[in-house]
Amino acid sequence: MQKIKEIETDLSQRDEFIANHTKRLVDEMGWCTRTTQHWRNNRSEQIMFIYEQNELDKYMKKAKRGLIKVGTELEEALRLDIMDWLLRKKNKESNDIKMGELVGKLNIGNKLTDFENFDLENEDDLSEEEIEKRRKKRDEPQLENMKRTQTYMKTRAGFYELFSAFVEMMIANSRNICFLLMIFCHLINGALLTMFYPIMVFAYALLEETRPQKWFWNIVIYYSIAFVFLRFATQFNFGFEEYLFWMQKYYIGLEPVKQGLEMINYILCEILIICAANLAKMNLDILGLEIRDELEIESVGNAIKRFIENSTISTRIKNALRDGRELD
Repeated sequence: MQKIKEIETDLSQRDEFIANHTKRLVDEMGWCTRTTQHWRNNRSEQIMFIYEQNELDKYMKKAKRGLIKVGTELEEALRLDIMDWLLRKKNKESNDIKMGELVGKLNIGNKLTDFENFDLENEDDLSEEEIEKRRKKRDEPQLENMKRTQTYMKTRAGFYELFSAFVEMMIANSRNICFLLMIFCHLINGALLTMFYPIMVFAYALLEETRPQKWFWNIVIYYSIAFVFLRFATQFNFGFEEYLFWMQKYYIGLEPVKQGLEMINYILCEILIICAANLAKMNLDILGLEIRDELEIESVGNAIKRFIENSTISTRIKNALRDGRELD
């Protein structure tokens, strides 16, 4: 039991150390990397952008054990590099202790026992700021010593990753973008036919406990396509002329417009709604929710119970010992 408690303490301290230094190292990489990580962690769903089956299986196993965070590629590289640094530091401390015991037996003195202080032996000639920098470099993981992170940074251009994170954020939040477009469409083109959009948003979509289902997006897409067709049809001589007066009088939403830019503005909102709704429907397909929603797969109560049972450090240790694997 005492051994389990010691492992729990070490694991808790390791997790805290990795989290703190991952944040510190990301901040040191500059605003571009910092913004990219913020968008990917807080504004998108990273599970949607994992394309390798092995990675998906790995996160599925972690989710069953209560570990639900899906980190970015950079965070995963930093985590592995920091764990390697901790292992090297632990091995060096163990070797230093053995060397100190050997030096003590040989009565040579203890001057050579602490090899980490070699770079500080002339610290009398240095300023306090320089001494503090050297001590931090010794006691904290540094970017120049992280092979995986360096490889990632060399192969990924900063602005390309920023743009990629922006696209991922737009795709992950496509349903919210679609809601805004539907409301905006009614604000700028207020008419009887455009009232369909805010009614669908406020009467169903925002009241849904999880997220709108596939049938909702199909209705929005088909309605928008039909609306665009009718708006195009009113521009030609298809027998609508005698009804145009009543359409304009009662704000039906169909009226003749001039060609060119005015025509583009006339149908732009509906085109954008169709694109955003298709993206939202694609998200459901990617997440495996096109047929069933989250509550049909697992209820909220069962999910909370599973998370509490599997996310404690004691359970993580027991599961790791049972499965014969390393601790997460």
